[in-house]
Amino acid sequence: MLVLLALVLVLGACDRAPAADESGEALPEPLKIALMLPGSIDDGGWNESAHRGLQELQSDQGFETTVVQSVQWSEAQSVLADLVVQDYDLIFGHGIEFADAFLHLAPEHPDTWFVLTGVSVQQEPNVASMDTDHWQQGYFQGAAAALFTQSGHVGLLSGPAIPPLEEHRQGFSAGVRHIEATADKNVTLHWASVAQWDDLVGAERQVREMMTQGVDVIGANANEASEAVHRTVGEAGMRSIHSQALNFDGGPGVLGASASNLARAVSWMAEQAALGELKPETYLLGAREGIVVFALNPDADPALDPEAARQMMELFEQVVSGDLNLREHD
Repeated sequence: MLVLLALVLVLGACDRAPAADESGEALPEPLKIALMLPGSIDDGGWNESAHRGLQELQSDQGFETTVVQSVQWSEAQSVLADLVVQDYDLIFGHGIEFADAFLHLAPEHPDTWFVLTGVSVQQEPNVASMDTDHWQQGYFQGAAAALFTQSGHVGLLSGPAIPPLEEHRQGFSAGVRHIEATADKNVTLHWASVAQWDDLVGAERQVREMMTQGVDVIGANANEASEAVHRTVGEAGMRSIHSQALNFDGGPGVLGASASNLARAVSWMAEQAALGELKPETYLLGAREGIVVFALNPDADPALDPEAARQMMELFEQVVSGDLNLREHD
């Protein structure tokens, strides 16, 4: 009987252990997940990226997923109330619009995780939040601009004055200062912005103004208006650095790109919940988690400085490996 009891206990422990891959690392158990969006999955940006992360969880890991689109702030609580009675393991609220509803209903459903994105909100025992590290994204962009400038003048054109863009701008400045300190360079910063994401005319005008001041490398972080930055800079034989996505549609004048993978951030949070490692805190996801990425354009101008390229990728890899903490260093 004692032997039989021991065998039952061992088998029970095995049933509760998470699955493991060939390396022995735990694999996440599939979850039932819902995603509340303030807009459409076809918006080409904020909402579409989060939905893509949900699709990856479904196709790659077999998670059961549901998405509710275009949820207004006034109806957030009623939509959430409909979801929580359907036994979801995890519910995402994609934006600050859903914070009040989550904080109100979460205590009544302790077996469900509630995760808000793009905000800093948490509540014991089951409300967490996450955001991508906009400051770090700007840091890589600024460092690259400072490394590749030949004139000693670099610029950044941003979009509307909202907190994520201000964080990005501060990071850009810190990245420039890092290169000044480590590469013995003197770099002058030039700032510009557009009040509307689609103000391509205004973006082009301000880029031309910066170039008359000697700027030869310009970073862009202005959604649709970024297109005007890359086009104008390329036509003038100057260089630019993209943000928001790892694409180089601006041509060989685009040296590289610093971007945040929001889809991956959504799936990363879900994986933490599936592994039982999610905590009621705010997660700032960056390069170490594979969320903030930097890449050089393989088709960039042949005159690209190979030593500057080496230093830039070395800096990025040091952050990914954890050998360099940018905020402590700065």
